[in-house]
Amino acid sequence: MSPANLLSLLLESKSVKLAWVIIISMVFLQSSLAAPNYAANTQSRPPQSKQEAQVAQPPQDLAPQKLPPKAADQPPEDFKTKNKTLISQAVAEATNYFFTSREVKINYLLDKAMALNEQQLLKTDREISLESREFERELNGTLLEWVVAKEAESFTLEDTKKTKQAQEEFKQKTQKRLKKVPSWNELQVSASEFETYFLRKTRAQEFIRFKAASSIEEISDIEAKKFYDEKKTRFEGIEFESIKIKIKEVISRGKRDQRLEEWFKVLQKKYQVRLLYFRANQRVTSESPKIQ
Repeated sequence: MSPANLLSLLLESKSVKLAWVIIISMVFLQSSLAAPNYAANTQSRPPQSKQEAQVAQPPQDLAPQKLPPKAADQPPEDFKTKNKTLISQAVAEATNYFFTSREVKINYLLDKAMALNEQQLLKTDREISLESREFERELNGTLLEWVVAKEAESFTLEDTKKTKQAQEEFKQKTQKRLKKVPSWNELQVSASEFETYFLRKTRAQEFIRFKAASSIEEISDIEAKKFYDEKKTRFEGIEFESIKIKIKEVISRGKRDQRLEEWFKVLQKKYQVRLLYFRANQRVTSESPKIQ
């Protein structure tokens, strides 16, 4: 399936989880960035600088780091517990914001809780391995979500009182569902962390919808007829006038999807997205991200 078709499914889908899986597949899946090719354990080579040392050996409290520190851009650091030490490692960076494997797992469970009911969520609860393609996909989705939410800070999207109320109710239901999930409780996610990640996710989703709506282009009859003639074998026995409107919709979606793909790539470069972690069998082939 082409990126255009994937994104079309995203924009038409009512499922939040499906939507983010499609974004991830389209833009960040198998990203290849300029980073050392070492897998699983970032301590496999000596750090070359003070900044790399912080990547190779995440701080004891495992909170994502930012150099220089800027509290507004960082998730809360209050997830440390007295009874349990959480294991995590730095896996990616964007504009000096460091992402940990723990954050990716939190984002993964939050995605599921926003898309599934309580019974489905408990039934599918499981740990995702850092060596799995699933973790790679979730990491890419977390990165994309972060850069889109960051870009959205420069814009003001109007929220009605009704919208804010609905969002607050949805947030509370999501948080209530997650409290019953064993793997979520093991991560010891604080209330302030949940608030940070939930708002980032919803802000990114809203901004993508806004960009999609502003990318729609009206298609002329001439352009639609040209499309019909070029693919006439697919429309055998069907008159142009009977499917003209559908053809225009397909062309319009294709152009919209292309603009969004280009926008995603611009954001990757603007916010200097860089992977610090690769699966053992994943090869680095380029200094720039690729759309598959």
